[in-house]
Amino acid sequence: MDEISVKIDSAIQTLLTDFKRIPNKYLTEDDVRMHLCSILMNDFGNEEKTKDGDLSIPLHSEIRWWGQDELNERTDIVILDVTDLSVTKDVIDDLYSFGRIPRKGYASSTPLAAIELKFRRVDGVGNSDFIKQVEADINKLVGLKAMLKDDYSKDLVCRVVALDKKEQISEMEIQVPSELLHYKFSNKKGQDQT
Repeated sequence: MDEISVKIDSAIQTLLTDFKRIPNKYLTEDDVRMHLCSILMNDFGNEEKTKDGDLSIPLHSEIRWWGQDELNERTDIVILDVTDLSVTKDVIDDLYSFGRIPRKGYASSTPLAAIELKFRRVDGVGNSDFIKQVEADINKLVGLKAMLKDDYSKDLVCRVVALDKKEQISEMEIQVPSELLHYKFSNKKGQDQT
């Protein structure tokens, strides 16, 4: 396992432990993103020089992916290689004029990691629908990973974090590699958790 995977998995484990301890600290999926990003900032929040000589950090949210077959997916959290990120207007305008990238205000061909989040409240959807949502995110990341490996020879670190306050789902109901999916159940009162 590479250094990026280790740091991401450590941050996710910290989040899962916190969710188990204080489940009602997490009221929305945006809360999950905020808390996970605050943990990830320790390793991915340092300012670095961009490809075009400006400054940014590796950690970003709500990033859109543009690829073949008019792929236009959004990912909750992305970690980029800042040294291959362009953010200045002149450089971006030149890239736009050649039609090499869609208009999004930045350009990067070196994503390092993508994280999808799912959160189910006590009154949320049933198990079947929640599993379908989690599986859709898994399939999205598997597709992104394949696209990037084919187009950029990059091995994207992919993770899905699913926090559940409604009902425990057994590992047998969602069958994916354990490093890809991090699932945690915690009931409303934070008791009887596994």
